[in-house]
Amino acid sequence: MSEICGLLKLALESPSWTMKAQAANAVSTVATKTGQTMSTEHRNSLINILVTGLNGRTWNGKENLLKALATICSSCKIELKQEELSSVVDTIVDAMLKECCKEQLAYKQHALKALGDALSALDIDRFDQVYSIVEDTLAKGNGTEESDDERSSETNSQRQQILTQLTETAYETLGKAWPSNHLTQVHYREKVLDQCVSCLNNSTRPVQVAIVAALRCYVERLTLLDGSTMLEEGDREVLDRILKKVYQALEFSLGILKHARLRKEALNVLYLLGKKLKDLNCTAELCNLSVTFGPSLEECSKDNTPEIKSRVIDIKNLLKA
Repeated sequence: MSEICGLLKLALESPSWTMKAQAANAVSTVATKTGQTMSTEHRNSLINILVTGLNGRTWNGKENLLKALATICSSCKIELKQEELSSVVDTIVDAMLKECCKEQLAYKQHALKALGDALSALDIDRFDQVYSIVEDTLAKGNGTEESDDERSSETNSQRQQILTQLTETAYETLGKAWPSNHLTQVHYREKVLDQCVSCLNNSTRPVQVAIVAALRCYVERLTLLDGSTMLEEGDREVLDRILKKVYQALEFSLGILKHARLRKEALNVLYLLGKKLKDLNCTAELCNLSVTFGPSLEECSKDNTPEIKSRVIDIKNLLKA
């Protein structure tokens, strides 16, 4: 292992961008295969070189450095979550956040994906910064202004495709970065939901799937539904508003008959929500869910897609048990 890490270190320090990119791919492979068995010394050495390699201009293949860092975060998450390694984790996340602010759209997409994967794996709350970046990204994506480089190197069609992919990744990252921290959730829980629901109807199908996937992460970690504390009167009012907006998004998604992936994602959110409400003995809310989505479930039961049929059965069993 020492010899392998030594070779990777030399390759990552190479002045050749191609060599750096290939070495970063190799780091991802090593991290995936060795994971927890990689020594702290070797892991930190590779992390430092990858982070250092992110400094400076964007070059072809630089996104592989981001992918390698995200893979290390995922494969070595148990070790990296140890308190004494918090500075190493901060170094990784800070570097990724910086790369998410780069102007090149395709690279920005890779940076956002890597950031989301790292934050999700390590359960870190950097939502303030992530929301700011995503908000700015979505605002620019909806604009019409183009840089000189983009006008000369990309057709309108190519640019629009990249913007769509970037928007899709932005919503996915928003979901992955949704923290378990209650205070952060209190500040953002309705703002994030409004952002997702308001953009759902007029988005492309891939973006709609990403938005609903983000809602699944949102519901999964929502502290109002985790059962850790008793819901006060004010909490129930907030929960009612949240459920109303989530239902609005799910009803729309389940109504798109020709998009199985979107319906499947919406059904996953519905099942998760029903399970959480049932675990909390929220009888009134669960009854309302059953009444609201009864017609949609009947319609979905006619779908020939196996995953959809199976999930509909799961939800019906949950609601009648």
